[in-house]
Parts: sequence; C-alpha cells; structure tokens
Amino acid sequence: MFKQVIALGDSLTEMGSDPALAGWVAQMQNLCSRKADVLNRGFSGYNTRYIKMILPLLKIDWQHTIFVTILLGTNDAEIPVHEDSGNVPISEFTANLREIIQHVLTQGVPADRIILITPPPVDEDKWFEVYKRKIWSNDLAKIYNETVLAVAGETGTHVIPIYSKIMAMPNWKSFLSDGIHLSQEGNQLLFEEVSKILTPVFDKLPNCFPNWKDIDPQHPELIFEKNNLSNP
Repeated sequence: MFKQVIALGDSLTEMGSDPALAGWVAQMQNLCSRKADVLNRGFSGYNTRYIKMILPLLKIDWQHTIFVTILLGTNDAEIPVHEDSGNVPISEFTANLREIIQHVLTQGVPADRIILITPPPVDEDKWFEVYKRKIWSNDLAKIYNETVLAVAGETGTHVIPIYSKIMAMPNWKSFLSDGIHLSQEGNQLLFEEVSKILTPVFDKLPNCFPNWKDIDPQHPELIFEKNNLSNP
C-alpha cells in the first residue's frame, strides 16, 4: 500500500507546503502521487533541541516510511542577542542532529533514505528591511551549514548543500523571500535537488491500486479480488 515520506524541520519545511510559493514539499507530494503520502512535519520556530524532544511524540508509521528529509539549523543559528533567542550552540546542534538521525535509523530507515538539507544562506539586509531586527547572520548560517555537511559525511546520509547551491547563483538573494525563507525560486531549486534523490526510487515503485483502464466497469470487483484488494 502507500509508503510515506516524512519532511521534518522548521518553517522552511512547514512553508514548503504553500502552493503560492511553489513549495518544495507540495511539489514532492505531486511527485509521489499514487505511490506515497508526503507528511509535512515542519514546525515554525523550532530548532534541533525542540525537534529532538518531540520526534518520539509524532507517532510516525516508520514501517512504511521510505524517505525522511531533515532541514534544520536556521533557528539554531539565530544570533543570541535576546532572552527568547532560539540559538543552539554549534556543539549542541551537532549532537542534536546526530541524535535525530540515530532515532530515525533505529526505527529501521537506512542512512541512504535519509536526506539532510543544509540551512540556506541569510540575506541580512532583506530580513532587517522587513522585520527591523538583526537576529541572523550569513556568516553564522555558513558555519551551521558546514556542520550539517560534516554530520552527513559521518552518518552516511544524503545531503543537499542548499546553502552553497543558492550562494553560487549570481542573483542568490532572489532565492529568499524575506531574507531567510525560500522564495518560489528557492523552493524550485530545493525541490529539483530532492527529486534527484527520490525519482530513481519512485520510478521503480508501482502505483497503488490498479489503473482505471484495467478495471472492468461491469465487474470492478474482479481486479480487486485478483490483487487481494477486496474487503474482507
């Protein structure tokens, strides 16, 4: 029956379901149609400290999970200039990320079905222009990006270096909507990178339930009985 793809992260994942932004998670749902349910488990404002705590509470059907994407680090990299800062020191961030990956591995999802995604760069001027607060730094985002790359290397997971992919663009700031979140261009780029990993696997998976052309309108029950899909 239907497999599952779990998209785990912060607002960059939560907003990935927004069709107005051509959200990368929404595009994954289209890619996986008839083969897997894509579940968005993105939580705005969350860092690795929070995700580590709630992960066991999400009641994920790990048995049917075929891929997990993990996009975290932006909130961890917040500049700790006020008491309610979500900043997580780099050493703790590293440990948390390893623990999150280990939790997924122990549920039976192999490392080559886990996709780490680095946090994107930060357009500090755009963020300040919109929110009048300087709480993110591109230099700091780069450090957390490098940490994600290192952890992926240690654990053998896939990794999408979206930070460097965006920074390589001459018009890189257009890939961010408000300075930290992805614009349509950013969502499209991330989806294209994720699909490079998903597509070879999903191309080999059959659609769930028969094609309508194979169903006899006069006796639809026959094909379902043949495929052991009829009600008990």
